[in-house]
Amino acid sequence: MNLYAETSAVMSPLLDKERGDSAWSQLTAAAAVATSDLTLIECDRALRRAGAAGRLTADESSRMQAIVDTASVHWTLHGMDAEIVHRSRRAFPREPIRTIDAVHLATLFGPSSEPRLRFGRPLDDCMQASS
Repeated sequence: MNLYAETSAVMSPLLDKERGDSAWSQLTAAAAVATSDLTLIECDRALRRAGAAGRLTADESSRMQAIVDTASVHWTLHGMDAEIVHRSRRAFPREPIRTIDAVHLATLFGPSSEPRLRFGRPLDDCMQASS
């Protein structure tokens, strides 16, 4: 199976043991994983915020960033090109959609749509409405 992984699916194996095991199993078993460059930015920012807030030590944050970096080498990364920006600005079947979710949806529904691995209501709701 091919998966589109957004930030919560990537971060949950690192920060949420209960939900993370399932996500990690799906990510590692996938034939291909696609994501947006935005996902990597969000992961890095989340780890830096957790470090700055004292929820992670500097070593923990660095180790988790290395895990994301190593895993993402094997993923197809979609940049935010003009087409994705255009699709992100359009209406979606279920509004309101946060900007970040609009970018993920626009990336997912691009020329090569993959099934997604997502933990969160806004994207799931919109995916169901567009099916």
